[in-house]
Amino acid sequence: MMSFAHRYPRFMVDLPVAFFQAEGMLSGRCSDISATGMRALFPRVVERNSRGRIVVCHAGRSLDLEARVVYSGSESSGLEFVCDTPELQEVVSNFIAAVAESRQRGVLLSMSTRCRIESGEFR
Repeated sequence: MMSFAHRYPRFMVDLPVAFFQAEGMLSGRCSDISATGMRALFPRVVERNSRGRIVVCHAGRSLDLEARVVYSGSESSGLEFVCDTPELQEVVSNFIAAVAESRQRGVLLSMSTRCRIESGEFR
């Protein structure tokens, strides 16, 4: 018999995202997000299993944490959030709850979210 792992709900979004690695920063968009990771679209392919800091913004909040690239293709990349502490997992859960609440209210989650990069940091 085949066993399936529990999957967290994914939310379709269109949010600004930045991925900071030693080679520099990649700007892109987050196309879907869950409590464990996100799918992102970047202008170039990112190396599988590489790590970096991911920053995504929604409704005046930002999620800023380490992520690992679990898959990478020409169209999108999958990033897994690295949550080493219960406190960090709670930060992620609160961010996802805000995304879910916006979806329930019918708020369009788009790139128009006020979030810009200044001096290598999302603000």
